[in-house]
Amino acid sequence: MVLCAIDGDRLMFHPTLIEQGYTGGRQVAQDFTKAIAQELLQQGLTVFERLSFWVTLYINKRAILAALRDEGIASPEHFESFLLGFGQASPRFLIVDAGPGRDSTEVKVKEYIKTYIRFPQTLRLFFGGVDDTYLAMYDGLEKDDLVGKLVLMQPPNEMSPAVRRMSARTLRIDGLFMTEKVNPWAARRPGPLFGLAEGHSSVVTNGGLISPQSESQSSGSTPPPRHSSSEGLRYIDATKNEHEEDDLVPTSTPGYKPAAAKSVDEYAKLDAEDESLARWKASLGIVPGSGTSGQGPKVTIYSLELASTTLPPGKQLVMNLQDTNQIANLKKNPITIKEGVEFNVRISFKVNHSIISGVRYIQLVKRSGIKVDKMEQMLGSYGPHPKGEAYVKNFDPEESPSGMLARSGTYSVRSRVVDDDGEVYAGALLWFPRSSGPTALIFVRGADWEWSFKIGKEW
Repeated sequence: MVLCAIDGDRLMFHPTLIEQGYTGGRQVAQDFTKAIAQELLQQGLTVFERLSFWVTLYINKRAILAALRDEGIASPEHFESFLLGFGQASPRFLIVDAGPGRDSTEVKVKEYIKTYIRFPQTLRLFFGGVDDTYLAMYDGLEKDDLVGKLVLMQPPNEMSPAVRRMSARTLRIDGLFMTEKVNPWAARRPGPLFGLAEGHSSVVTNGGLISPQSESQSSGSTPPPRHSSSEGLRYIDATKNEHEEDDLVPTSTPGYKPAAAKSVDEYAKLDAEDESLARWKASLGIVPGSGTSGQGPKVTIYSLELASTTLPPGKQLVMNLQDTNQIANLKKNPITIKEGVEFNVRISFKVNHSIISGVRYIQLVKRSGIKVDKMEQMLGSYGPHPKGEAYVKNFDPEESPSGMLARSGTYSVRSRVVDDDGEVYAGALLWFPRSSGPTALIFVRGADWEWSFKIGKEW
């Protein structure tokens, strides 16, 4: 038995063949089979009678469709037709849509290889789409003395040190595959890509009162409770239609119910006779009179920063959320991020009054209107800073995606900062006069903000 597994998110067939639709798919299947047969002949494996050849192509279909369309390589109709031709060329040619998710294709391919390469009936397993993410899998196969069955098909032209150290046999087939590495957005989430504005005092923290660390999570289905406004102010979410589906609802923890909200003064007066507790609370800014009157936003979001050692000297990517003009331009002028680099993100914000708990940053990423990723990062729980300064929360390191498909098109992002009570916080504040009521102003909360970015070969 001869098997072939292709990670189609990293290795895709040549555009000229995809453009031919159904005919191109069948032609690829025929040429591919001939190339494998020739390789088996060179390895002396054709002496085995009735060898069966199975091919499984794993793809994140939605992401590939969007990338091919955005790059102008092929229309969705051509690609669908191509896949149909490829799959119908033989009952042993299988196409598996791994579904959305940053690692969905990779996980399935790894499991397939680690399982089937161990079968004694498996003479060779051809693998297309290798890169650094498969190094741990390769090391495991090498340890179990199974690398002799593995053939790395169409390895990258510019191999990384990790790929170069893989000693398995390789095979290149001219004219069937794209020459550049394919890696759509869903296969490697870039994470939040931002910039930090200067001009405000800040202190780095890992979470204020409480600093839970949280991996990225998918959204739950429980909507946040409606928050109440301060007396005399009417809060309006200017970015959202009340009938619009909310894709930025934070994850709910089963069985967890936030405690009743208390003011800073109320927390300061709790167990006031305990001197050690009073000193600890004072270090966190929880002292009588430390908060403001309680009107207006509890939290002001200042900025977000993308920090990377690969940035050119003196270069900063700035997203100043206090600048209303910049917020308006964020969607029109995408940030350019260099492919394949490590970066980390930090958010800067100030607690104006009250104690806030379970604060999270959430973002939803789309390309060509198709949802490709959602990320949720726990920031922690906070009170007003003792010195009135801003907090800065560092996110875990991320790696930007790479490859032609990752560089194609523009990614649109919708971001939100929200707490356990469903209170949504923003940066710049807009005030408009009102005709009647106890106050003369309406506070319009910017709530979510939208921006965009591209992946490029350079910053």
